Amino acid sequence: MFKKAALREQSLDPDTAESLADLLFEIGKDLLCKKQYEMAAKWLERAHNVLTAQELEKLSTDASDLRTSIIQNRIQALLGLDREDAFDVANNLVEILENEVGDKLIVLLLRLELLSAPINQVFDVDAYGDIINRMIRTVTLTEGNFKLIMHHIRKLNDKGPSSACNMLDIFLQSRLFQAENEGWIEKALINRLWMSTCQKDGPDVIVSVAKVLDMVGANMNKALGPSATHAAETVCWRSPD
Repeated sequence: MFKKAALREQSLDPDTAESLADLLFEIGKDLLCKKQYEMAAKWLERAHNVLTAQELEKLSTDASDLRTSIIQNRIQALLGLDREDAFDVANNLVEILENEVGDKLIVLLLRLELLSAPINQVFDVDAYGDIINRMIRTVTLTEGNFKLIMHHIRKLNDKGPSSACNMLDIFLQSRLFQAENEGWIEKALINRLWMSTCQKDGPDVIVSVAKVLDMVGANMNKALGPSATHAAETVCWRSPD
């Protein structure tokens, strides 16, 4: 039916174009949920084309969010294809979005998805850490965003423990102490100590723990909770010093 309609995106009025793009987006999103990546990519591209053919200032205030959602889902569909050409298109879409909105959280998360794509046979530890660092610097700290950053730091730890420890130290020093949320600080510290005990790619890993504990002690007015204290005692017990 879509092909028979022979629609010319440029001839649609803004309201009709936005409604049509929303409909095509829902079709594409449903196909993506069913992991029908080829068809999802096709319908989401159609939704994208309908919106981009319009002058953005003539669309409603919701059109920008709709376009971002279309691009986000289209990228996920393209990555699901696991093909070099699809990956290149996905990368170009992220660059377009980044040029428009900058270091918004959605852009940074899409960057992490690109770096984690199966088509990348070598995991770029430095690039992944750089994106996490940008997240730490720019996002508004909420419970959800705290958990999100911690999730990606743990993921980085699987590939580059030293880099993950460094990111967690930065997170503690640059944001968490300022936020004065004792729960976040203790959770971050427990993860930091756990990563130290598991780390194998550096000879002076345990030595760095003392610096972290000193940093926490200098920035907290209260004693650590039972879980964080136990984690610190465990690391010290394992230390050869």
